[in-house]
Amino acid sequence: MPSEQGAIENPDLERAMNEVAKNDTPQARESLYRAILASTLIVAGGVSGGSSFVDGTGVASAGTSINFRTLEHPPGNVILPAFTNLDALISFAGSEIEWAGLSAQALFQSILPGNIAEVRLNPFRPDQQARRRNHTPRIHRACPGTSAARRGLG
Repeated sequence: MPSEQGAIENPDLERAMNEVAKNDTPQARESLYRAILASTLIVAGGVSGGSSFVDGTGVASAGTSINFRTLEHPPGNVILPAFTNLDALISFAGSEIEWAGLSAQALFQSILPGNIAEVRLNPFRPDQQARRRNHTPRIHRACPGTSAARRGLG
C-alpha cells in the first residue's frame, strides 16, 4: 500500500512471501493469496494517457494504458515481473525505468485477455539466477473453474 510519501510498500505481502519460503503450508499459502489480492504491485512499462496527482500519488485517467515490460523464459512463456516495492524493481531493472503501481486485482484483470502466462513477484535478474533459491512466487494463469485455476503459486 502507498505510504505517507506516496511510495508503494507491501510489508504484509513480503511477510507472507517469506513465510511460504520458510514453511510452505496450506495456511501460509492462503495468507499469501490474501496478501497478494490486498496489495499494490509495481510493474515496469511505459504509461500513456492522462493522469493527475492526488495526495502525491499519480492516478490514471480513463484512457491510460500501460505497455508492460515482459520477459520470455523459456522462449514462448511470457512472464510479467511484478514488485512489492521500488527497491526490488530498481534491483531488477535499474533506476532509469518507467513503472506503474496497480492494485493486484486490477493488474490481474488487465493481463487476463493477453498472452502473459505468469506473474513473478520480486524475481531475480537473469544474471543472478545462479544464486537464486526457488522461492520466487509465481502466479500461473489458468482457466476459471478448472482444477488448474486452484493450482496457485509455483
